[in-house]
Amino acid sequence: MTAYILALVAATLLIIKKNNKKMAQTSGTSYPNASGSNRGLRNNNPLNIRKNSDVFQGEIVPSGDSAFKQFSSMLYGYRAAFKIINNYIAKGYNTINKIVSRWAPSSENNTSSYISNVEKRSGIGRNTVITSKTQIIKIVQAMSVSEVGYMPSLSELDKAYSML
Repeated sequence: MTAYILALVAATLLIIKKNNKKMAQTSGTSYPNASGSNRGLRNNNPLNIRKNSDVFQGEIVPSGDSAFKQFSSMLYGYRAAFKIINNYIAKGYNTINKIVSRWAPSSENNTSSYISNVEKRSGIGRNTVITSKTQIIKIVQAMSVSEVGYMPSLSELDKAYSML
């Protein structure tokens, strides 16, 4: 029985080690698929923030991407997303339904599916008024999955949020 438990623990540790190699690093462009076809990950822009006149801390200017912003690290990409979403909330876009409808308009996205996925992944109702940092972090985590297929850890997002 002891040998079985030790083998199980060893196997679990190997899986964790393997998964950690795939998980995000918080600087540079060495994120999962950073050199691959996922544009948001290549750009350290996990919520696919489009180019505009706003300049964020950690943003690479000029962006080498024709349409999207680039950041020096994923933390700065998440920080920019938090800045934008906090601005949305201050302007009354304070539910998942309102945030995602503005972030990913139906003219470019399947917004209703996006809203459903963010609601499900975050555990927050689509019409719940967002009032806390914890809620915002969970929403950005869920949006990251919808945008680039990657779910960052809550601690990584907390670190990015603390950079505000």
